[in-house]
Amino acid sequence: MFYISWLRIWNETRAALLSTGYSFFYIEANLVCAIILGIIFNNQLNASDQTEARVFWLRLLFVQFLYCLTSILRALVDIGLIPDSPTLSYLVISANIILMHLGAWLVFVYSEVSQESWLTGSLRNKIISAIPIILEGLLLIIAPITDTSVVLRGGQIFISFLHPIMMLVVPGYFLAAVIIALIRRTRMTRYERDMSHAAAAIYPAILFVIVLFQWLEWRIPLFCGAIMIADVYVHVKYSDSLVSIDPLTKIPNRNGMMHKLSEMVHKRAESEDKTMKDLYVFAIDVEGMSSINSAYGRLEGDKVLMMIAAALEKFSKEAHPCFVSRYYGDEFIVLAEIQDKDELELFTEHVRNYISNASMSSGLSYHIHTNLGMAKYEKFSKLETVSGLIEEADRVLTEHQEQRKFQSFINS
Repeated sequence: MFYISWLRIWNETRAALLSTGYSFFYIEANLVCAIILGIIFNNQLNASDQTEARVFWLRLLFVQFLYCLTSILRALVDIGLIPDSPTLSYLVISANIILMHLGAWLVFVYSEVSQESWLTGSLRNKIISAIPIILEGLLLIIAPITDTSVVLRGGQIFISFLHPIMMLVVPGYFLAAVIIALIRRTRMTRYERDMSHAAAAIYPAILFVIVLFQWLEWRIPLFCGAIMIADVYVHVKYSDSLVSIDPLTKIPNRNGMMHKLSEMVHKRAESEDKTMKDLYVFAIDVEGMSSINSAYGRLEGDKVLMMIAAALEKFSKEAHPCFVSRYYGDEFIVLAEIQDKDELELFTEHVRNYISNASMSSGLSYHIHTNLGMAKYEKFSKLETVSGLIEEADRVLTEHQEQRKFQSFINS
């Protein structure tokens, strides 16, 4: 009897929704989006790499989840399944609009923070960027109290002098995020362009295009679908980063390096351009890493690895554009395009200097020594393959290690 009773209620409810035309599909679409957003949120909540960008994305997911739920309530009020009253309609629609605007601001913040922009780590700057939605939200909330012109019409709220502005704030945040990300991307080297910078432009671009259509007719559930697509995209990108980013040093790992090197090798294999710079693979390791771990503990060893990774990243941004990665253990691989022998000598000298300066400024009670091996891409030889280049760089690195051991033995 219990099952039959609930089945009858469901059938009656479904019939009522279907009779309203749009509502069943609208409610179903928002419910599916809310469920998918909830699954992604729960999956990402326990991720080990909780960067500021990911934290803001999680907050965005939660706001979008609430937006989908209020969209369902909005539809139920609109079709009369929830007793209609001006107050209830105003509260539901206001909550839906505020969540939409809050989500737009969070998209902008996520886009900027993922690129380590002026918003990163600054509460003051984030508050400044939120001024449009703060003012709009306050005016929307106090409108009934101050007798501001408020009209409920067809499931919409119109505040006479505010409506044009409200129409622009959400797409304005999305468009600003896209434009800023694209401008910043044009100023980067190809080595600096990573997943976060791609997502920073694509994520708000998807939402910007769809929200323009959504404003035309709110009953078509386009925006919740765009939210779901954009968040699935970011979720996939974050999942990929777990495979290609080293969790300790936050730079590309072996998988990321192999992908990049394969791309660079393939480019040279297919090209006949004689003016193209030479491709070099540099292998760098820390001398006596096992001794550091034994004497000071593995946490100290991790500190050394993070220091070297930061030094190499700084070098790639300030001195010479290159691709930096942690290959395994205490070995790092750097990929660089170099014009001639003079540039090569300058490159290796600067690499050592950046690591040495980082070692001295880090306050370590011991000095860090690194060994360096390199291999140059050569067509029609064993050095035209990914494996051949890495093997040669490792071979030269091992030779340097043995030479330093021999010199230490002679000096002792």
